[in-house]
Amino acid sequence: MSFSDRLDFLLDLFDANMSKLARAIKVDPSLVSKWRSGARRIPADSIHMAAIAEYFAKSGLLPLKIERLTAELQRTVPIGPLTTSRSLQMALIRYLSDDAPHDQRTPYPASASNGLAGSVGTYEVFYGVHGRRAAVLKLLRAVLVAPSPLELLLFSQEEMSWLTGDKAFLAEWAELLIGIVSKGHRLKIIHHVNRESEKIVSVIEHWMPVHLSGRTESYFLQKYSIPIVKSTLFVVRGTIAVMAAAPGQKGEASHTFYCVDPVVVRLAEEIFDSVLSSSLGLFHVFDKASAVDYLEREREIQGQPGDCLCLSAAPSTLTMPLLLYEKLVNGMEIPSLEKETRINHHRKISDDFQRHLLSNRHADRHTEIEVADISTGGVPPYESLYLFQDSLYRASVEDYVLHLENLIALMRANSNFEYIVLDKKLLPKPLKVHMCLKYGTGLVLLSDKSSGFPPVAISFDEPTVLKAFEDFLLSMVDRVPLVIRDKERNIRILEERVSRLKKAAHLTST
Repeated sequence: MSFSDRLDFLLDLFDANMSKLARAIKVDPSLVSKWRSGARRIPADSIHMAAIAEYFAKSGLLPLKIERLTAELQRTVPIGPLTTSRSLQMALIRYLSDDAPHDQRTPYPASASNGLAGSVGTYEVFYGVHGRRAAVLKLLRAVLVAPSPLELLLFSQEEMSWLTGDKAFLAEWAELLIGIVSKGHRLKIIHHVNRESEKIVSVIEHWMPVHLSGRTESYFLQKYSIPIVKSTLFVVRGTIAVMAAAPGQKGEASHTFYCVDPVVVRLAEEIFDSVLSSSLGLFHVFDKASAVDYLEREREIQGQPGDCLCLSAAPSTLTMPLLLYEKLVNGMEIPSLEKETRINHHRKISDDFQRHLLSNRHADRHTEIEVADISTGGVPPYESLYLFQDSLYRASVEDYVLHLENLIALMRANSNFEYIVLDKKLLPKPLKVHMCLKYGTGLVLLSDKSSGFPPVAISFDEPTVLKAFEDFLLSMVDRVPLVIRDKERNIRILEERVSRLKKAAHLTST
């Protein structure tokens, strides 16, 4: 089916006409007429293509017509569950753009490869940046609908503008990757960055959501050099390879090859594994099975002297009184031996924390929490308490008040202890992780259960990455007005919160 045929199908199904569609997407009706007749092509990455898909995605359909639409989409393009208007819009874009023009995609003759010299494999050539994006999306969609778990290998030496330069493409890319790891597929990524902090922060920003799934392994090349040939390699082991290459002095490759030939795919795997052998792990992921190892790593980081910076949606257990920590742990449904291990671990960390405050700075930032929410049982969960646990454990209002009072005491007694209450509007996006950075030593990220994945902890110790996180966290502090960072101002906020919570929960003063 051509684009015009598919557009006709949708217009009929949705009881729409050319005039109505033209008004909705703000174009002249004559242009829609040319699309329907085939006199004018519409590129797959056109804003009009996205607008058409959005128009239909947000138009209501009766159940029988929804079944008809789903059947047509499944017949022509690979799609995932159509649970939101966004997922339907993405599916409609794929449906309408599946017959990509020949200046973007050129199919070559297909025959089974037997590995002998002169044999012809199966591949397609995609041209330019638009073609690169189309090839990558085709690969990701194929992984998304695969019936069994696959391993996806990703590596690129090229500038990432082809990935980040188009917001619509980047949004679909991110949605597909999240869907892929949600379905149990695994990612192995080799980052090739020029060691500049802003470049690594960009990597962190775009890849962190899939890292928090716990199904991603991330590596980086030990030494950076300008390659003679810049390569991009996306491989689904044993299934698909997307490859591109450009001379080192050029920004991006002009040709991207999408291959399903087993010999080519195997070659791509060997190239990736060769690069991997020269790479180092970017971080270590801890899950429920490695909880004890995580505690040891946290103790190792906090045991080292140095300035510390934490950012979270709730106060850190690091600043919690030991007796309160013991009470909360003893109230959890975990084995006695694990309770003892956790309490001993916290005691050692608390001792290190108090000792380092004599000569090192410790700064905590967390977002403002409504007192009304807290007083009605909305005490924010302590990430390090319920990490790796099947059930969420929340402290009581009285427990939370004790913690806040300890924070106030720490601020008054230690010039090196700083606590800032951040307005949520000052953060670029909702906070999904708890970050604790010990400068020059290590970083721990704890995932938020609301991320949709099982909880994981991620530990970094690569110096450049630590510097990048330090720059990132400090930049968030620098954007906070000085009046908000004032210590006395934050003490007053905490004291007022304690007073209001005690009044709301009918607690007596201590």
